[in-house]
Amino acid sequence: MTQSPFAIDIEKVRQGKVEMQVHEKPAALELADIEGVTLDQPVTGHLTYSMSGSDIIIQGNLSTHYCSTCVRCLEPACADVNTKIRLFFLAKGDKDDPTAFDEEVEDLDVDYYSGELLDPLPQIRDAILLEIPVLPVCSEDCKGLCPQCGVNHNKQSCNCQQPEIVTEHDAWKNKLKGFKLE
Repeated sequence: MTQSPFAIDIEKVRQGKVEMQVHEKPAALELADIEGVTLDQPVTGHLTYSMSGSDIIIQGNLSTHYCSTCVRCLEPACADVNTKIRLFFLAKGDKDDPTAFDEEVEDLDVDYYSGELLDPLPQIRDAILLEIPVLPVCSEDCKGLCPQCGVNHNKQSCNCQQPEIVTEHDAWKNKLKGFKLE
């Protein structure tokens, strides 16, 4: 198995804070084969590796750009992805409570490491993927497709009769109309 670009020798981190500039193709980060999503720009940014006792903290920001399909109108939905990385690796077998550290590390994702090499690729990959919307839209005001004729309402209108949408709130409101207290 080859090492990812994020892999680091722990001895280097023991000697002091390590700064890493990132400029990687999505395929190098196992981000090329995501169903329905294409990362069309390199992942760029910076990471800082530091130690707190025997534990390793990785912080930084990574950015890329994705394209998918809008769930409302089926047109392309593209946007920037900006990911704040905050990872905390406890030495395996270390019984220290990670919440005992200062408030700055409270919201870090916690994982474990052993040996002399740390490769946080799975955690970084997951952090990037979590920033990509599950239901992407081309714009927040996308009008979507007509459910009858399929015309894209962002480009033109149609004369179809739109069904009345009854929300859960409306359903309860209608039920309570006939309710009488005695």
